[in-house]
Amino acid sequence: MKSGSTPRHVWFVGGLALLWGAVSIFAYLGSVRGSGEISGVAAWEENFRGWGMWAGLIGAGLMLARCRLSVPVLGASLVSVLADFIWRLAGGAVPFSGSSDALSFGFAVAGLAISAALVDYVVSLSGSGHFETSS
Repeated sequence: MKSGSTPRHVWFVGGLALLWGAVSIFAYLGSVRGSGEISGVAAWEENFRGWGMWAGLIGAGLMLARCRLSVPVLGASLVSVLADFIWRLAGGAVPFSGSSDALSFGFAVAGLAISAALVDYVVSLSGSGHFETSS
């Protein structure tokens, strides 16, 4: 896309990604106590989730700004969300256990799927020449 116009599907996907990122950040900040920590979770475990949420939100904004940096930022988000998901499945941090955590597990799977889809989307945009700016 050399014309300078952004296709409508990019605005739609980017807008949904920003909305998902904002809701994720809101939920993440809601789980953080006044001390800045999630109860019962080590700081390095908490960072998996935090980096994933913030990188996803920033990556969506970079995608809308037609910036090539959206690819590595959303990639970092995917790696972080995947690490958090695997760690929680292994029983660390706040594990998925019992029927009360079924909703939490569903949101974690959705977050992982959305992160992977966004990375695939920005890689395809990058390959088609959508990004014109380098920063």
